[in-house]
Amino acid sequence: MVWCACSPLDDAGVAGMAIFHQLMHSHYKNSDPADAKRTLEEMYDAGLAPDLCTLRTLLRVYGKVGDMPGVLITYSTTVCHV
Repeated sequence: MVWCACSPLDDAGVAGMAIFHQLMHSHYKNSDPADAKRTLEEMYDAGLAPDLCTLRTLLRVYGKVGDMPGVLITYSTTVCHV
């Protein structure tokens, strides 16, 4: 298991990246790519850009359930643009 070090709260006291990392990891453990994708969209809605830890976990979720098209789409639309 690889965790990224960051504060669970940002300077404004709003949920930061660590909360989203934890959510993504729980979706990975539960093999739930739909909720992982929804969490990514919530990050964008909150004004946060996903980092490599977030995207890596999202790719792992798709890979864990054998959804190779999901891996390729996620990689080509997000990772290639980071």
